[in-house]
Amino acid sequence: MLDALASALSTAKTGSSAIRSATIGGHTDSIGSDGANKRLSEQRAQAVVDGLRKRKVGIDLTAEGYGESAPVAPNTVDGAD
Repeated sequence: MLDALASALSTAKTGSSAIRSATIGGHTDSIGSDGANKRLSEQRAQAVVDGLRKRKVGIDLTAEGYGESAPVAPNTVDGAD
C-alpha cells in the first residue's frame, strides 16, 4: 500500500495542478491515556512519512498525530469500547 501511495504522490508532483506538499495524519482509538494515544498516532504518521521519504517521493511531507481526538471511525462496537 505504501508503494502505491508513493507512486501516486510521485506522479502527482508534476503538471499545472501538482501536489507540492502533504500532511500524513495518524489516529488511534480511545483505549489508553490521551498522552499515550497522541504519541502513538504521531509515531504512526511519522512511520508513513519515513517510508515515503525512503521511496524518494520528492514532496514536502509532514506528520500529524491526532490521537483519539479525531477518530476516523466510532470508538464503540456494539455499544462497548
